[in-house]
Amino acid sequence: MRSYFKTSLFSLVVVRDDDRYLLVEELERGDGTAWYLPSDGVKEGEDIVTAAIRETREEAELEVEILGVLGGDQILTQDGLTTRIRLMFLGKAQIPRES
Repeated sequence: MRSYFKTSLFSLVVVRDDDRYLLVEELERGDGTAWYLPSDGVKEGEDIVTAAIRETREEAELEVEILGVLGGDQILTQDGLTTRIRLMFLGKAQIPRES
C-alpha cells in the first residue's frame, strides 16, 4: 500500500536590478532583525508562482514579474513524515511608468 506524507510548499524570489538585489527586513524574536528574500508558504488553493508574486507584493510593496526558476530543494523531517519543498524564482521589478 502506498504511504503519503505531509508536504509544505514555499516560494522564494530573487529580484535583481543590475548589481543590486532585493532583501526584506524582518523582525526576529527578541530585539533583532534579519534580512531575507521575499518568501512564504503557498496558501491553500494558490499556485506557487502566484504565491511568489503575492509575497513580494506584501513584504516589499513591489510588483514583480516571475522570469523563471533558479532552483529548488526538499527538506525531509527526521521521522520522514513531513517534507518541505522550496522553489526559488528569478523576478523582475515592475516599475510603474509615468504618464
